[in-house]
Amino acid sequence: MLVERDVQLAELSRLLEGCIESRGATAVLRGPLAVGKTTLLRRFIEHAEAAGALVADAAGICPERNLPLGVLRQLFHGLHLGEAERLLAKGDLEAPCDPTVSTSGRLSSLSNRRLWAAVQALSECVPIVFTIDDLHYADDASLHTLEYFAGRVHNARVLIVATGAETPAVVDRLQGLWHTDLLRQREFHPVRVATLSEAGVAEVIAERMTPGDAERLARPWHRLTGGNPLLLMALLDDGRPGPEDTSDKVGAEYGKAVVACVRRGGRYLLNTARGLAALGSYASPARLSRLLDMPEGAVVQMVEALEATGVLAEGAFRHSSAPEALLADFPMAERVELHRATARILHHVGALPECVARHLVAAWHPDEDWAHDVLKDAAREALRGDELEFAMSCLDLAELAGGDEDGGLGVTILRTRVDFRNDLVAAFRRLDPLVRRLHQGELRSDLAAALIPALIWQGRADEAALAFRRLGQVTDDRDEGVTVEPGAVRGWTRFPPAPAAEGEYAPGSAPVLTVPGAAMLEGAAALVNVLRKGPADETVRSAERVLESLPLDDATFCAIQSALLALVYSDQTDLAAHWCDEMLRETSLRRATSWQALLAATRAEVSIRLGDLRAAQRHAGSALALIPARSWGVAIGLPLSSRMIAATGLGCDDGPEAVRAALPDTMYESRFGAQYLYARGQRNLSLGRLHAAHDDLFACGRLLQEWGIDLPAFVPWRLEAVQALLRLGLQDRAGELAAEQLTRPGVDRPRTRGIALRALAATAEPRRRPELLEEAADLLETGGDRAQLAYALGELSEAHRRLGQAGKARMAARRAERLAEECALAPLQKRLLAGGTGSGPLLAAPHPMYVLLKEGDLSAAERRVAELAAAGRTNREISAELFITVSTVEQHLTRVYRKLGVNGREDLSESSEGVRRSG
Repeated sequence: MLVERDVQLAELSRLLEGCIESRGATAVLRGPLAVGKTTLLRRFIEHAEAAGALVADAAGICPERNLPLGVLRQLFHGLHLGEAERLLAKGDLEAPCDPTVSTSGRLSSLSNRRLWAAVQALSECVPIVFTIDDLHYADDASLHTLEYFAGRVHNARVLIVATGAETPAVVDRLQGLWHTDLLRQREFHPVRVATLSEAGVAEVIAERMTPGDAERLARPWHRLTGGNPLLLMALLDDGRPGPEDTSDKVGAEYGKAVVACVRRGGRYLLNTARGLAALGSYASPARLSRLLDMPEGAVVQMVEALEATGVLAEGAFRHSSAPEALLADFPMAERVELHRATARILHHVGALPECVARHLVAAWHPDEDWAHDVLKDAAREALRGDELEFAMSCLDLAELAGGDEDGGLGVTILRTRVDFRNDLVAAFRRLDPLVRRLHQGELRSDLAAALIPALIWQGRADEAALAFRRLGQVTDDRDEGVTVEPGAVRGWTRFPPAPAAEGEYAPGSAPVLTVPGAAMLEGAAALVNVLRKGPADETVRSAERVLESLPLDDATFCAIQSALLALVYSDQTDLAAHWCDEMLRETSLRRATSWQALLAATRAEVSIRLGDLRAAQRHAGSALALIPARSWGVAIGLPLSSRMIAATGLGCDDGPEAVRAALPDTMYESRFGAQYLYARGQRNLSLGRLHAAHDDLFACGRLLQEWGIDLPAFVPWRLEAVQALLRLGLQDRAGELAAEQLTRPGVDRPRTRGIALRALAATAEPRRRPELLEEAADLLETGGDRAQLAYALGELSEAHRRLGQAGKARMAARRAERLAEECALAPLQKRLLAGGTGSGPLLAAPHPMYVLLKEGDLSAAERRVAELAAAGRTNREISAELFITVSTVEQHLTRVYRKLGVNGREDLSESSEGVRRSG
C-alpha cells in the first residue's frame, strides 16, 4: 500500500515525461530506513513500463559491495548491448587519478564513453530508465560509472532513479562518490520520502481492519512506530488487539521488524542499537562510545538516524520488546561480551544492582571483585518484585563469585526465602548450615533473626530459643534495625516461649534487642497483646497500621499474617475477611503458593467466626492442597482445625486420615496444637465420644492457661467443655466453668460474650435460660456469626418449650431452622427435626408437625396455616395471627388436607402427634 506518497509519484512521473521528450534526469529517493522507498520505486517501475520505457533495474547488496561492477552488470544484463556486455565481462579496471580516493578500481574514461554511447544509441529507439535500489550498497566501480552517466543525461532519453537511506555512513558515501558538483546540477532531483503521519497510519489500518479500529489504534500505533511503515505492517501482522488488551500491546512480529529495520542501516547502526538496548535507561553518548569503541560524534549521528527511522523516540526505544529482540539477534559469543562490558560500565556509574546483575547473569560472569554483593542485592530486589527465577539465578552466580563466609550464609538465607514462596521442603533443607553456625556461636545476629520464623515453623524450639539468645548477645555494625521486645518476636507463632529463653527475655523485661526489620514486627506484637491481654482498640489500630503500611513480601509476610490474626481474635472478623480476600487475590496473581496457603488457612478461620462453614471448609481444603502436609510443620494445625470444625458443623467427613497422621509431635507445643485439640474435642463431642471430647477440651484449656493466652475470642473451649460435662452428669463443674468464661479478657466483645452466655445458659435454671439465650442471640447477630446464632436460637426454642411457651418456642425454632438451612448445618437441622429428645442443650423443639409438613408438598403459606391448626388454633385465631381472612384460612386448610391425605383438623392433629412420638 502506498499511503502519503502521491507527491513523490507525481515528481517521478514528471521526470519520466521529460525523459521521453529527451530531457533526462537523475533522482534519488532519500529518507530514513524502511519507510517504503523500495515499494515506491517498484510502483514507479510499473508506471514506466506502462508508458513504454525500457526499464533496467538493479539492487545494491551489502555482501556484494566489494564486488566490482556488480550493479552495472545487473543493469546491462537485460539490455542486450553486445559491446557493453563485452566491456563489463572483461572488467578492466584502473586506479583513480586522485590517490586520495580509496577504491578497488573503476572503468577507464574510454570504457565509460563506450558504455554511454551504447546507452544513448538505444535510447533513440526507446526511453531507458535505470533503477537502483539501495544505492548505498553499490560497489565503487558501478557508482563511478553511474556518476559519469548522470552528468550526460540532460539531452538524452535516459532517467536514473535510485533509493538511498539516510544514515551517517550513507551520507558520507554519497557525498564522497557522487560528487558534490553532481548534487548541484539541475538534472539531479532528490525526492524526500518521510515516515507516515498519524492520519497516514490510520489510513493503512483502515485498509486492513475497520474504520473503528483505525480511529482507536492510529494514535497509539503511530507512537509505537513513529510512522515507519515496516513497523506498522508488523503490528498489523501481529493482529488486532482485543478490547481487553492495552493499545501498546505488540506481538513477536514487531520485534522482528525492529531488527530488520536496524539491520538495513549496516553494522555500525546495528551495534549502536544493541548498545542502547544493553544500557537501557543508563545510555548516554559517552557510555555508548565507551561500550562500542566508537567516536562520540559518530554515536550521536547513529542515534539521530535511529530516531529518524522511528525505532527510537527521545533517545529510548518505543516499546520494551525492541531491546529484547535486538539483544537476542546476534551470535552468543558477541552477546556475552556485550553483557560483560555493559555490566562493568553500569557498575562503574553506580547503576542499580538489579540492572548490573541482569548483565552478569546474561553473560554468566561472576569474575568481578564486586559481583557477589551486587548479585545478592539484586536477588533481594527480585524477590520483592516476584521475579523468583531471576533471584535464584543471581544467587547461583553469587555462590560462584565467592565472597566471605558470612556472605555465603547470607546467600543461603536468601535462597530459603525464594524457596519459601513455593517449596517449603527445599527451604527447610537449607537451614542446616546456618543452624550449625548458630550452635557454634558464630552466626551474626541479623542472620539469627532471619532463622527464627523457619525454626518455629518446624517446631525446633530449642534452636529457636538459641537464636533468641544470640539476638540479645550481639549487635554489630552490620545490623540495621530498631529496638523491639523479644516477646513480640516470639509471639509470631510459638507459645509458650522456650524455657531456656523465658527467664532472660520475659515480655516487658530488659534488655531490648536490635533486630533488622523490627519495624515490621508490630504485627507480631499486636498478636501477642491480643492473646495475652484480650482485645483492645489500640491493638486493632496497630494491626490495621501494619496491614495498611507494609507491602506484602518475604520480610513482611509473618507480620502481616500476625496482624490479620490479631484482628480475628479481636472479633473484627468483617475487617479481617476484607484484608484476607484482598491479599489472597494479590498472592494468586503473584503465584506465591506458600503465601496463598497460609492466607487461605487464615481465611478459613475467619469464615468459621462468620458462621460460613462451607467457605471455611473450602479455604482450609485449598490451603492443604497448596502445601503438602509434610511441609506445613507445626502450622498444619491451623488449616486442619478449621477444616475439622467446619466438617463437624456441616455434618460431613473431616478429611483424609493420612493428613492427621502427619501431625508433628511438636505441634502440641504451639498454639496450633491447642487449636487442633479444641477442634478434635468438638468433633468427638458431636460423635458422642464424651470422654475423648472431655480429655481433648481440657488438655486444650490447660495449654492455653499455662501459656497465658486463655482467651475466649481465640479458642472458646469452655462452651464445648460445658456440654461434655453436662452430658457426663457433672452439672456443678459445668456451672463453674461457664461462670469462669465470663471472667476472661475480651469477653465484652459481642461474639465472644454471646458464646459465653450460651455456655452459662446451658447450666442455668430453666426459667433464667430464655433471658440469657435471647441476649446471646442478639449479641451473636451483632457479631456476625450466623452458625453460633442458629445454635443459640435452637437452644432458646428448647428453653421456651420446656417452660410451656409454645408460641415463643415455635418462633425461635423457625428462625433457627432457617439459619441452619442457609448455613447447611446438617446436624443442627437433624436435631431440630428430632424435636428435643434429650441429646443435649443444643436441641430445639419445633412443632410436631414439622417433619410431616416438610414432607408434604405444601406452599409456605399452607405450611404456616397447617402448623397453627395442628397446634389447636381456631380459624379465627390463625386469621388474626397471620393477618389473612378466615376464608383464606379455610381455603388453605382444604388444600392441606388433600395434599396430606387427612380428613380434617382432628386427623391433622393425630397425624402430627404420631410424627412427634416416632421422632
